[in-house]
Amino acid sequence: MRRAAASASAGTGHDIVLHRNNVDGKGASWGTHENYMMLRSVPFDTVAALMTAHFVSRQIYAGSGRVGIGERSETAGYQLSQRADYIHAILGLQTTFERPIVNTRDESHSPSDYRRLHVIVGDANRMDVPQTLKLGATSMLLWLAEHADETGYDLAALLDSMALVDPVSAMHTVSHDLTLQAELPLRDGGVTNAWIMQVRLRAAVYEMGALVYGTDTRGEPLWPDKPTTGIMALWGQALADVAAIRHADDDTRLNMQPEASRVEWLMKWQLLERLRRRHGLSWNDPKLRAIDLGWAALDPVRSIFEKVRSRTERTVDDRQVADAAGNAPQTTRAWLRAAVVNRYASQVVAVSWSHLTVRRHDAPQTGEESYGNASRPIVRPSDLCSLDMSDPCAFDKAHMAAFVDGTRNADELITQIDRNITAGR
Repeated sequence: MRRAAASASAGTGHDIVLHRNNVDGKGASWGTHENYMMLRSVPFDTVAALMTAHFVSRQIYAGSGRVGIGERSETAGYQLSQRADYIHAILGLQTTFERPIVNTRDESHSPSDYRRLHVIVGDANRMDVPQTLKLGATSMLLWLAEHADETGYDLAALLDSMALVDPVSAMHTVSHDLTLQAELPLRDGGVTNAWIMQVRLRAAVYEMGALVYGTDTRGEPLWPDKPTTGIMALWGQALADVAAIRHADDDTRLNMQPEASRVEWLMKWQLLERLRRRHGLSWNDPKLRAIDLGWAALDPVRSIFEKVRSRTERTVDDRQVADAAGNAPQTTRAWLRAAVVNRYASQVVAVSWSHLTVRRHDAPQTGEESYGNASRPIVRPSDLCSLDMSDPCAFDKAHMAAFVDGTRNADELITQIDRNITAGR
């Protein structure tokens, strides 16, 4: 995105500045959407209850911090999450008004036995750890839901005991509560707080891990791979960090460097609080709002975050970031899409989540009937060929590299893949 902004600025003569954030502080908000492929066999009521508990409480380690409280920053102050104040419903299809905690959009872009859980409540993080945890912990909880029945785990009982009286209000309360101690009323008459909710959710995943994979001599689940092991450890560290923050006063929090290297809202708060104390500023001072915005700037020259990035804990290095920016993942259909675009761009007519349409290499580039977009010459539908890539995992590098290397043009490639699929190979 930085490269795109620089190129656009040079091409237009206008200085184009991008920010990775969620709000303008004046009433507008935009999403940082997450998407998860999961088994459709899990009842959606279960998914909704589980994700409601998780999304309300994960702000304590996944929030990116925000100056101002309320959609239009009506109240001076600082809160954990940028997105929280813009959430007004528990369930809903909409994403730009009356935004829900759990979005019900059902466009799987995959085979019918899977659904895509579309998540709109998350913050746009600059730091690695909260971004990794946001995705990883949510994935592990969806895995828990997928395996609960087969292992006999009573997920319904857990969710009943964590059901909040008013999840929307709780979403706002958690974000506004810098003490991290706010009590959240439960339907069963008890109370809880965000930290306890996250502890219980992680414990449930641990129990499921032991049931599915067994345990080692220390009682730790034998997770199937390093990424899963790493996510569970990172989740545990996050809850330890939050526990330390909860029991510290503001003076102590200002010097909590290890925790701040992993908790973005805390590191941003430290920066703002020091400035506030040094100059006697109130939380509605424009200087603090400017720093909040500067934190999100992508341009390294303008970005305040870039000045402190070296003090943050990384989960990926710069080499991995550069590689991911230029190369598609090798384990999904994204690899084939990228291979076709990179090799046969002049033939590509349309690319979507699940379909790839190309022009036959010997087709004339005009015709009475049209298909395509404004950037390509029109052709007759009979001069096109398409590939249905509905299965996200069937068109990865392992399955497709031989076809790509063995063909000379895009339509030959699609024909060969189609024949292979038809033959059942």
